[in-house]
Amino acid sequence: MKVAVDLLAAFIRSSERHPHRIAARTPSGSVTYAELRRRSMSLAATLDRRAPADPPLTCSLGGRTPTAYAGILAALYRGHGYLPLSTSHPAARNAEVLSRTGCAAIVADELGARQLIELVGRLEQRPTLVVPDLVDPTELREHASGCAVIGGDELESGEAAVDRETEAASLAYLLFTSGSTGTPKGVMVSHDNVTSFVSSILARYDFSEGDVFLQSSELTFDLSVFPVWVAWAVGGCVLWPSATQMIKPGSTLRREGVTVSLVVPSVGRVMLKLGDLEPGSLPSLRYALFCGEALPVEVARGWSRAAPGATIENLYGPTEATVACTAHTWRPEDDEEEEAGVVPIGRPFPGMDCLVVDASLREVPSGEVGELIVAGPQVALGYFQDPERTAACFPVPPGRSERFYRTGDLVRRTSAQGPLVYVGRSDHQVKIRGHRVELGEIEAALRRASASSIRAVALPWPRTASGADGVVAFVEADGVVASVLRRALRDHLPDYMIPTEIRFLPGFPSTPNGKVDRRRLEQLLEEAHGNPQLC
Repeated sequence: MKVAVDLLAAFIRSSERHPHRIAARTPSGSVTYAELRRRSMSLAATLDRRAPADPPLTCSLGGRTPTAYAGILAALYRGHGYLPLSTSHPAARNAEVLSRTGCAAIVADELGARQLIELVGRLEQRPTLVVPDLVDPTELREHASGCAVIGGDELESGEAAVDRETEAASLAYLLFTSGSTGTPKGVMVSHDNVTSFVSSILARYDFSEGDVFLQSSELTFDLSVFPVWVAWAVGGCVLWPSATQMIKPGSTLRREGVTVSLVVPSVGRVMLKLGDLEPGSLPSLRYALFCGEALPVEVARGWSRAAPGATIENLYGPTEATVACTAHTWRPEDDEEEEAGVVPIGRPFPGMDCLVVDASLREVPSGEVGELIVAGPQVALGYFQDPERTAACFPVPPGRSERFYRTGDLVRRTSAQGPLVYVGRSDHQVKIRGHRVELGEIEAALRRASASSIRAVALPWPRTASGADGVVAFVEADGVVASVLRRALRDHLPDYMIPTEIRFLPGFPSTPNGKVDRRRLEQLLEEAHGNPQLC
């Protein structure tokens, strides 16, 4: 049975039932439920007294620390949505997001405080900066003229935090994803969206307070919603390893006794290549879940051998449908139809409606390929301050009364009642190591970095069954230095979007209709590097 779960109320319940249990383990230390609750209430009380209430959005800026978690909880205590920003992203990119949202309150851990020194100078607004990990924020104050800066010794008592009722339709979090126009787009996810997702997950799996949930991604990636809010709903522990520890995840999973993992398939693929999935090597794992990319069958087999006691499931869902909205249980003996060695994405969660449609948004017969569109309580509110894009991407199909989200993913249904299988994309969006990337954003950044009207094309390379391991860029120009372009790109793009190679051509090949012949450019890469087999 599906039960509604209020995010903050569920965390508070767990903190009351299990105050001394570890709520989160991070590279900078562990924190109990009682301590995490105290810290987040103290931050909320401080912000309530010192920061503007509008807009109803509180930013948590940082790395893999308890303070990052406390920041998102403090936002909910305030009745705000949370805006997670990572210090692994360039300061210029984070400043752009803060400027667009007008966010007036930022909670930053120690790494976040260092980035604030560079970041605040790029902002027109003067937000309130709370840096609980700094006892002496003098240096930040010197660089943040006009901003209220509150250090660790100046926080209010958590007893001053005010309890607020949360409306289902209000914003729970705002995540910025890659945008095809060159500007990140903000996906607005409501409390109703995320609680519907968490409720479906709790109804599907038998999680408990004894479970250790692996968090393999930053809070800026929507897969983080799963371990954080599901673990805290049942009183479990979230394990957020360092980037170094995630180089060989199998060792971390074994050492930390992880029982529930949700990773992008590219992580599983790398583990398979590195020999990090020896048979029986993950005895503690109860659930091995995958999401964010197509799941190759060989990766599922490898994990099944390594964790023979685990349930292997492939989850699917765009950020706009709140983490995942379909699932498929994979078993080695299953002979259900696969597409090019990829595990099906399965069937929709209760309450979610999935249609496979043609260009006019009318359903296609079973067995035919079409675009997947989804509707239901998990479908997001839309894009932040972008009604035109929202209207285009969240239409009401012919003969329907509710809006659907156009995923852009091409799928087909194996039979009338069979699972959905992923076929590919209908546009220039690609998954790079699990991150959704619009190639147009990289191309726009290349044009901006060159300070000229050059033409640029970004291609996913090398391709894998899950998406791609990276990006190669082609630039139609002479006299531009690749290293200069790459340095400029690092000011605006996260690492996974930086091209691993930039190639210069005097002119691009064209299709008969005058467009850039992307397929010919890809052939040039194949000729130069060989045609790599899909992993």
